[in-house]
Amino acid sequence: MTRHRVAVVAIAEAQWETFMGMQTTARGVVTCALLAVDIVVVALTVVGVGGPIRMAAGLVFSLAVPGWAFVVHLDLRWPAAEIALTLGTSLALLMMTAQAMLTLGAWQPKNATYAVGLLAGLLLAAHLIQPSKPAVKTG
Repeated sequence: MTRHRVAVVAIAEAQWETFMGMQTTARGVVTCALLAVDIVVVALTVVGVGGPIRMAAGLVFSLAVPGWAFVVHLDLRWPAAEIALTLGTSLALLMMTAQAMLTLGAWQPKNATYAVGLLAGLLLAAHLIQPSKPAVKTG
């Protein structure tokens, strides 16, 4: 193997170990669960499934997924603040999305679900691939 390939393999192995280590933390578990909810909601929307399953998944998606996708990158390490910011950020992002659709005369909730789901999914996956580092305490 060339030196370049050895370096790439070493980096991939280190990232895999980091990824697997992240799954054992509470933040990693929550991120994985919300990424799964994100994928399920987008898939149910694409297929056109309705009913109580879609409603329950949509409620969890709306209240938690968009907010957690941003809040998890803040690395607050204070669960109460993370929960509050997650709920507030999720609702604010969805309200801004709805307002933008109304203002532009393009009310398409399915498209909004796809857009928010894609953005949140990418941010959640980014956190799983490259978790934030613990905050450094000074003094």
